[in-house]
Amino acid sequence: MPLGLGTQVIGVLMGLTLPALLRMSTRSWFAHSWMKGSFKRKDTNRPLIVIADPHWSQDTGHLKEIQKKYVQADWLFLGDCFDLWIGLPNYETSAQKEFLNWVDQRRQEGAWVGLWLGNREYFLDYLAPRFDLMGEGTGGYLAGESLYFEHGDLINKGDVQYRLWNLLSRSSLAWIMFRLIPSSWGQRLGSWLESKLRTTNQNYKIIFPQDSFSEVAQSFSPSTFIVGHFHTEHQVENGRVIPWNYSGVHALWSKGHLEVKSIS
Repeated sequence: MPLGLGTQVIGVLMGLTLPALLRMSTRSWFAHSWMKGSFKRKDTNRPLIVIADPHWSQDTGHLKEIQKKYVQADWLFLGDCFDLWIGLPNYETSAQKEFLNWVDQRRQEGAWVGLWLGNREYFLDYLAPRFDLMGEGTGGYLAGESLYFEHGDLINKGDVQYRLWNLLSRSSLAWIMFRLIPSSWGQRLGSWLESKLRTTNQNYKIIFPQDSFSEVAQSFSPSTFIVGHFHTEHQVENGRVIPWNYSGVHALWSKGHLEVKSIS
């Protein structure tokens, strides 16, 4: 029997409020993360294509071009797939539907497809069955492959302004607000939100937090640790930042080795 809105609201208040409060001061798995699905790929000999921060809007950019290069491949998306993706009724765009159909097709062909959510995805947990793995926060990994990952927005513990924004925008109150207001209002609010995301706290976005990143990466050593979020490529010991996918740049993980590639 479908749950009523009141029951859903109570569930959100119980399930999301405490974890949100804990986000400000810790990288604890329990405070920042959830995950559904399988961390183990069916065939670890298949190449894994890693795509970070494509920021799609009207379409899925270079995705199909990349797919043509790797017919027999698995896929891992490190978040910020769209400029804004709100996972509630009447908010889904045609480009988001196109992407989900693409995921369905890849999985029907036998590919493993994972999505680790970024700071531009909200309330997408209901879509977890469409992926082999979906998660958010910290703690992503591939079983038996020495590869750990997350989006990257929680790396910099000094970015208090962003952490406060993250707490508020993913809180139970935000979920309730988007559920209760008319979708037309919500879409306008979403457009405003997307514009704010482009300009919030630019200093922290421009300056790569190398010390914080190195500290996190070392906690996974000697395994490889990868993130997106920062848009530019960096390598610090066993840690790698995958550049954003705007021009088709992506990474190839094969037999324990990571290589950044272009579509040319």
